[in-house]
Amino acid sequence: MKTIRCLLLIVLSLFLFWKSFEVFNTNAIPVDDFVAYWAAARLQIQGQNPYTPALILDVERAAGSREREPLVMLNPPWTLVFLLPFGMVAYPVGRIAWLLTAFFAVVLGTWWAWQVYGGSSSRSVWVAGLIAISFLPVWVVLALGQIDPLILAGLAGFLYFENRSHHGLAGACIVLMTVKPHLFYLFWIALILWVFEARRWSVLIGAVLAGMVAVTLAAAANPSVMFQYLEVVLNQPPPLSWLTPTIGTFLRLQFGMDRHWLQFIPMALGIAWLLLRWHRWRRAWSWAAQLPLLVVVSLATTSYVWFYDQVVLLPALIQIAATGWGIWPVRRRIWVFALFIGLNSVLLLLVARRLPPLAFLWSFSAWVIFYLVFRQRIHGQLADVVEPHGLSAQ
Repeated sequence: MKTIRCLLLIVLSLFLFWKSFEVFNTNAIPVDDFVAYWAAARLQIQGQNPYTPALILDVERAAGSREREPLVMLNPPWTLVFLLPFGMVAYPVGRIAWLLTAFFAVVLGTWWAWQVYGGSSSRSVWVAGLIAISFLPVWVVLALGQIDPLILAGLAGFLYFENRSHHGLAGACIVLMTVKPHLFYLFWIALILWVFEARRWSVLIGAVLAGMVAVTLAAAANPSVMFQYLEVVLNQPPPLSWLTPTIGTFLRLQFGMDRHWLQFIPMALGIAWLLLRWHRWRRAWSWAAQLPLLVVVSLATTSYVWFYDQVVLLPALIQIAATGWGIWPVRRRIWVFALFIGLNSVLLLLVARRLPPLAFLWSFSAWVIFYLVFRQRIHGQLADVVEPHGLSAQ
C-alpha cells in the first residue's frame, strides 16, 4: 500500500512538472521572492559574489524582474548548498522545481511531526494533512517562493530523529534551521543547555559535520563567499529599519524608532522565561514536548520576523491535534477546528487586501493563545512528558 502511494505521488509530481512546461511558453511564471535565491545560486555557480546588489539586479532582470532595486538574499552562505541545483537551470524551470521541492518539504515535515505526536495511529493521519492544507502560511510561502518550507522540514526532522534517539541525524537537521536562526533563538539557548546537561555531544557533532559539508559544497565555486557574506552583513542596513510585525517594532513606533534597544525587550523576557522553564524541567527535558512551545514563544517575541514565517508553527499545531483528537469529544473537535479556520480566514482577508506587515502583528499573539489554551486542555493539564514514538499521560 505504501509503495502504491509513493508511485502515485511520483506520477502526480511528474504530471505537474510536465504540465508546467505549457506555462513556460506563455512567460507566465511569476518573478517573486524565489528570484533572490535563484540569482544568488546563479552567481555562486559562476564564481561571482552572490551578495553584490549590482550583479544580483542584472541576473534578476534577466529573469524578468522589473524592480529598480535588487532583492538580495541575506541568508548565511551555507544556504546556497540547497539552492545551487535550482540556479543551474533557467528561472521558469527552477521556479517550478522549487515549488515541487517546497511542497515535498511541507509534506515531509507534516509527516515527521505526525510520527512524533500521532505515534503508530495511521487511521487519523489525515488530520495532520487537513491542518497543513488549512494553514494559510503554508500557501503563502509556496506562493511567494520563500525558503521556510525547508526550515520547517529541518525543525520536524530534528524532532523526528531526536525522538528516535538518532542524535547525529537530529543534529544534521539543525543546519536547515540556521537558515533563519532568529526564528528559533530560544531553541539555540535550550539546545546548548541540554547538550551539556544530558551530554548529547552527538547532536553537536552531527550539526557541525553537516554544517561543514554544506559550507564546503557551497563554497566550491567561490571560496570567498563567507567573507563576502560578512561584508554585506556589516554594510547592509540592519533589518531593524524594516517595520516587521514584531512587538519590538510596535514599542519603537510608540516610544521612538531611534530607540533600537526596545526591539529586544521581548527577547529578553523570552530568555528569562526559558531559563525559568529550564530550571524546572531540565532533569526530564523532552524535546517533543518542549520544542513546539519554544518555537511559538520565539516567533512571538523575536526581533525580526515576517508573517509567512509562521509556517514553522505547523508542528505545534499538529502536536495539539494529534494529542487531543483521540480524547476530545466530537463537539470539541469541531469547535477547535472552527476556531482554527476562523483565524486563517481573517489572515486570508488581510493578505487579500495587501495590508502592510504590521497588520499581522496580532496573529502571532493569537497563535500563542490558541496553542497554550488547547495545550492546557490535553489530558486536562500540560502535556510535558512525551515518550519516544508517542505520548504518555502525565
